[in-house]
Formats: sequence, structure tokens, C-alpha cells
Amino acid sequence: MNELSVRQKTDNERDLSQCNGESGVAATDSSRRVVDGLGRVLAAVPSLRSASMVWRKLGFKVGADSYFDSCPSFNVELNGLPLSFVNPLAAKGSPRLAAAAEDKLNGGAGLLGWTWRCNDTSRTARIIETLSRTRLPETETRAADSDSLLLLPPALTPGACTLLETVDSCTAALPTAGNKHGDRAAIDHPNRVSGIDHLVIVAGDVEKVAGAYEMNFSLKTQRRCIEDRRHCYMKVGSVVLEVVGPAQPAPRREANALWGLALRSDELDATVEFLRGNRVSMEDPHEAVQGGRIVGLPLPLGGIQIAFIGD
Repeated sequence: MNELSVRQKTDNERDLSQCNGESGVAATDSSRRVVDGLGRVLAAVPSLRSASMVWRKLGFKVGADSYFDSCPSFNVELNGLPLSFVNPLAAKGSPRLAAAAEDKLNGGAGLLGWTWRCNDTSRTARIIETLSRTRLPETETRAADSDSLLLLPPALTPGACTLLETVDSCTAALPTAGNKHGDRAAIDHPNRVSGIDHLVIVAGDVEKVAGAYEMNFSLKTQRRCIEDRRHCYMKVGSVVLEVVGPAQPAPRREANALWGLALRSDELDATVEFLRGNRVSMEDPHEAVQGGRIVGLPLPLGGIQIAFIGD
């Protein structure tokens, strides 16, 4: 091992030991925090106009058109966590995210992945390198030559495309109240939805996929088996990542894919009635595995399986 490699290894271990402000934390201590949470959830759509019209009809307030990693986009702000829709077909230049999103569109449309919120993308990348024992090709994965975004190799996050995103970049995506202090605006959606509760990844080998997130991002996992399905839950900030699949591994039968999301409603019955009033055929909510009650849209919305969860 040459001097540069030794110095790189030492720097990585120092970043890891100081993660979350805890000096001297052992490299195997799963209580450390690698990222602060999710920055935004990403979905790929072929038409921003059509997508925004549908989400407005379902009772969501939709933000103005903007750009994310050179891709035209718009946000649905959900309690500080934007759901960002991107159209890679109209991207400026050739950012890496656009290529990943375009691959998603080849299968129709749907959830692409998310960003991990952190203070410093380079420092967090070094920590992930140490945990995953994977060298990140930083010069190739910088999104649009920006220090605020860093695309991660797909092998680190099975079933999803993810990027590191700085806190400042995440905050800039949120609407402001329009006052001199630049305070963030509280969004009241007519359908009473207040945030993202959890994201669902389907996997042929649940333990292998959950294990990748545990190792690479030091996430803690709760496990449950219900009939012939295995569920793994990992809390990341205010959102839960759920990996679900057959109780016995069947990777050839079920590919890893980000399948859907559950949205938190402050008044679930009111949400259901609002959607019914907009000609959406909704069933009555039923008991949720995660606790509370849950009900799903009858059909995928733009390739996304959507459920609403509440008390």
C-alpha cells in the first residue's frame, strides 16, 4: 500500500470516527449516523405537465417548474421532504441522473430513488467508502459538476438510484413564506396529506438488500415475517425504508425495485372522502402492518404504487 493510499485510509477512518460528532466511535458501531435523513424522493415522468395536472387533481399543491441536476422538474412539498418529478428526456447536457431516469422511463415511469441529506457530500462519501469498502469514482459521479450532489453507485443501494445532497440544496427546494426572514412556508394540501411515511422496495432476497443498506449507511433494521413475506424496516430521519419480498430468497423471481410510497395523512377518513369526491374509487382503510390504518389507490399513479396511512 503506497503513501497516498495510507493517507486516504486514515482520512476515511477519521471521518468515520467523527461521524455525528462522536469521536472515537468504533467502525462497527451501528449507532452512528452517516446521513441526516432523506433530502427528496425522485420520480421519473415523460411529461411534467401531465404529471402536475394529475397530482393537482388528487389534492396536492404543486410547486413551480424548476431544474434538478439539469433535468426539468417540479416538486410536491411534503412536510419538508419534496417529492421531485424529473423529465430526463428534456435534460440539458448529459448528467448521470438523466441516464438513470431515462432507463426508468424505458419501463414506463415511476419512482427512481431519493437523495441522502448531508452537510458535506465529499466527507459523507469518504465515510460510505469505508463502510462499503468501495472506492467511489467521485470525478465521474459528481452530478452536473456540482458540490451539492454526488451520484452513488447502484450496487450500494439495491433497487434505487440515490445521490448525496447537501442540506443547503435540500432547503433551497422548499417553498418560502415570502417574508424578509426567508422562513419556510407551511403547505396545507387540500387532501390533508402531510408527509411521506415510508418507501417500499421489493426484493427477491430481502436480507441481502436490507444488509446492503445496513452496511453501507449504518442503518438499523427491524424484521418481521408475515405469512410468506419478509419485511425489513429501516428508519432514515422521518421516513422508513421498507424492504419486502418472499420469506425464502427468490432473486430470479423478483427483481429489486423501488415499488411505491405511503403518504401520511393527518385525517385519513377526510383524505379518502376527498379522493372519492374527485372520482377516485377508494376502498375503506384497513389495519396497517406498521400500525394505524392504510388504504391504497386502486391503480398505480404514473407507475407509482401509492398508499395513504394514518390513525
